[in-house]
Amino acid sequence: MEEIRDATLGMTLSEIRERDIDNLKLVCQSAKKYIFETVPAAKAFINKALTMALMKFGIDVKKLKKLYPEDYERHIHNECAAKQVILEPKPRVRTGEHFWRSGVYMYYRNEIAFFISLPQRISKSQHIVTLGDEYRYMIVTNVK
Repeated sequence: MEEIRDATLGMTLSEIRERDIDNLKLVCQSAKKYIFETVPAAKAFINKALTMALMKFGIDVKKLKKLYPEDYERHIHNECAAKQVILEPKPRVRTGEHFWRSGVYMYYRNEIAFFISLPQRISKSQHIVTLGDEYRYMIVTNVK
């Protein structure tokens, strides 16, 4: 098995924090916004984005679901651990204009690789008051 060197070894906490902020900025620069009419459509997109991101590391979610229908989540977790992929959910860590930064952060070998936001409710119109179901849902991600 290949030995992995921790890139943050010997760094102070403030240096690690600065490195993480720089890496997040790079991820955000490559991120795109996707707009959906309903929450179920936005959630389906999140699942698709997670599946696509994991596939980039050789983790085939569809195959694991088929092979282990009752226990596929544990197998996904095991595959992630074996390939040094960490999924870190950060639900509702931000509010206001930075709400889109709440979501799932995916790390590979302790470096941020992908980000998928939670659905953020946005107005369909530019008006301050909206009636009924006059909202859309935005997902921000760098998964392509």
